[in-house]
Amino acid sequence: RFDFSVVNGLAYRSRVGFFEYYTLNNIGLARDKIDAVILFATADWFARRGLVLQPGFELMWKGEDDLTDPFPDDAFTGRDNLLVGTVETTIRPVIGGRWHLSHPDLPWRGLSLDLDWDLGLNIVKNKDHQTADWEVEGVGSVDLLVRQAF
Repeated sequence: RFDFSVVNGLAYRSRVGFFEYYTLNNIGLARDKIDAVILFATADWFARRGLVLQPGFELMWKGEDDLTDPFPDDAFTGRDNLLVGTVETTIRPVIGGRWHLSHPDLPWRGLSLDLDWDLGLNIVKNKDHQTADWEVEGVGSVDLLVRQAF
């Protein structure tokens, strides 16, 4: 799967007021980011029964435009409409996946386990929109769901 998004922060504001924002819980309707250009690629690899691996790669350029700022008077004449300010660049290789175990793989009838993970590296330039060199940090999440049918 491939996804290419160009999200302009001005698309989520209006001159009318807060209730005219095109958001839900201050998150834009298109993505969870605004003022950004995002390229994402991922694949599903069914390695064996119950195991799906999802390698992926994300490349993002994010400007400083803020969804909660008021609509500027010179929005379309006096300022950039995309990638405002110091641009933060993020490269993120990731390996995600899911491992599902259930009876007869487990000794208890009706028990199932789901292990979900998303592990990657964020390689960031100009972190927090401050002019800086590249930084690398490991980021991710791991979730375990245990279900027992009676």
